[in-house]
Amino acid sequence: MPPTLSLEAGMPIVNQIREILLKHPEVITVVSQHGRPDNGSDASPFSNVELFAPLKPFDEWPSGLTKEKLTEELQKEFSEELPGIGFNFSQYIQDNVEEGLSGVKGANSIKIVGPDLTTLEKIAKDAMEEMSKVPGITDLGVFWVLGQPNLNIKIDREKAAMMQTERALPLLVGQLLVHERLQAAKNRPLRRRDHVGHEAPSG
Repeated sequence: MPPTLSLEAGMPIVNQIREILLKHPEVITVVSQHGRPDNGSDASPFSNVELFAPLKPFDEWPSGLTKEKLTEELQKEFSEELPGIGFNFSQYIQDNVEEGLSGVKGANSIKIVGPDLTTLEKIAKDAMEEMSKVPGITDLGVFWVLGQPNLNIKIDREKAAMMQTERALPLLVGQLLVHERLQAAKNRPLRRRDHVGHEAPSG
């Protein structure tokens, strides 16, 4: 779903996906996980939804219906009902193993590295377009780097001074490690700059 989607805006879409799945009698039930799990082990945004949909034994399915055909039907329904949203299908254990091997939720991945985010997205789009022409490759997707939500913090200095937190703010903000990026095979910490322009040492 769109990367800036909120939890509240995503819930109707999640419910619609569940309803589409449950229309098929081969599906026993549907359990959805919207965003990251409760234990915080996977930092997924609210734009990410994972659904567990166990299926009935194959001998209870209509004659001629296979798992591949059911997947094609579901993909078609999702595309018609929810255009612009990417879907992929896998086994949950298979999904975990593949993520451990490739680093993403998929069997294989192409990792594009560079300092310019706009260029990275352009190359990613070109790569996905070329890969879509290769027979046998399905469920293509891109982890977009632009369009992510940002947090803008504005501090009321007078109220902060009254609460005796003014001195603590530069320490809390300036010393806070907010992210680490890999550049030239080295982890480089990114830290917030405080309001007077002093920057905490980057370690």
